[in-house]
Amino acid sequence: AVLPRLAVTPVRYQYRLLPVKKHLERTHTIELSAGPGKFVFQGPVIYQLLKDCSHCLVFLLNLAGTIEDDPLQVFLSYSSFNSILQTALDLFKKEITQILALSEPSLTRRFAPGYCGWAIQEQQKILSLLDPADMGDHLTTAQMLDPPHSLTGVYGLPRDVKHTEKIP
Repeated sequence: AVLPRLAVTPVRYQYRLLPVKKHLERTHTIELSAGPGKFVFQGPVIYQLLKDCSHCLVFLLNLAGTIEDDPLQVFLSYSSFNSILQTALDLFKKEITQILALSEPSLTRRFAPGYCGWAIQEQQKILSLLDPADMGDHLTTAQMLDPPHSLTGVYGLPRDVKHTEKIP
């Protein structure tokens, strides 16, 4: 899907809403139902964020702009793209709240590989649930997303929040 154009670049995203299958407090593990494979989040911070959730929303978001070769243009582009990316995340969260027909903004704090004690090498897990090539994204050997103004993330949807299961 595409969000409204921000500044000079369109914003694209993909997401999947996955049910939480198990909460294992002893090992700080959350297991999702994700088709034939097993998708697991593990760690005390992530467990605290997701322990009361019935679903997790995994997503990929990117800005479709290009970066110039001139060093000054690169610096200015990165600065402005980072601001635009933050605004895009805010719009994405608002749109997802509407798509899921949430009565209030009820998603947990966002987390992503490289934060909350979640290894950056886990980036591939999220991408395996989506179609990054469709948006022109791939992982570098250092497990970073390319193009650079792309990001993955996860929101939890608490059990007591009513939402629609009709996901486009």
